[in-house]
Amino acid sequence: MGVKVIAAPVEQWRYAARVMGWTLAICLFLLLGHWTWSEVNHFLTQDSRFLLSVPEPGEASKGILMDGVKHSSRSAIAGIFSDDYGRSIYNIPIAERRRRLLAVNWIKEAKVARVWPNQLRVEVTERAPVAFLQVPANSEEKEHPAMIDAEGNILEQEKAENFTLPVITGITSKHRREDRELRVHRLLKLMEEAGDVGSRISEVDVEDPDNLKIMLQMHDRAVTLILGDRHFKQRLNKFFPYFEDVNRKAPDASAFDLRLEDRITAVRVVSSVQKKSEDTGGH
Repeated sequence: MGVKVIAAPVEQWRYAARVMGWTLAICLFLLLGHWTWSEVNHFLTQDSRFLLSVPEPGEASKGILMDGVKHSSRSAIAGIFSDDYGRSIYNIPIAERRRRLLAVNWIKEAKVARVWPNQLRVEVTERAPVAFLQVPANSEEKEHPAMIDAEGNILEQEKAENFTLPVITGITSKHRREDRELRVHRLLKLMEEAGDVGSRISEVDVEDPDNLKIMLQMHDRAVTLILGDRHFKQRLNKFFPYFEDVNRKAPDASAFDLRLEDRITAVRVVSSVQKKSEDTGGH
């Protein structure tokens, strides 16, 4: 009768020992990783080499590098980061700062990036003005000149600059941005169709986007042309060859209605298109 050897308990102990060994190794690895991360995090947040420099009184911070800034207010951009001076760039919330930059007048797109060890690079794409705008006075501010872009955003002039743009009227800051955008699009369509004549247009009234009015200089006086909402090029081309004849027939007219395809109608009262003085007919 032989002796039966039972080895199962030995194998179980070996398996348990391996599991415990791996568990201990993983715990040590996690502890080491946590300690390393804590040390690196402390280093990045506390070491003076990573701190955004505090600007001298009246000067800009050398830690803020700005690209693409032509018309925007540099002080307004720098002010976005006022709470970050003396702080590690590692802790600066880049996405939040970018969001706030998009609220700065003139800025259409913005990027913010860390430049190690202690700088931030701000890259902006500015809006392009398409017309001058006289912002009416309200309870908070006086009437003042500004500009407007193709999307209906009112752009305040931060500094004196030279732009060759038409003046747009009939838009106020009280209009919704979408309503301003519609009116500006009508202006741009008009200027596109006007071609070379566009350089002679000094003012475009878009108060009624379905009936545009333009002011331009004809010889020694300014006249207003009522153009409607389409066929701008044809209507302008119809007017200039016959202006001398029309002017002789209606020398006191201050405006001309070009909406009827077969005639030019002289108007004495611009504010009320219905009050027409005389019809030159046939042109």
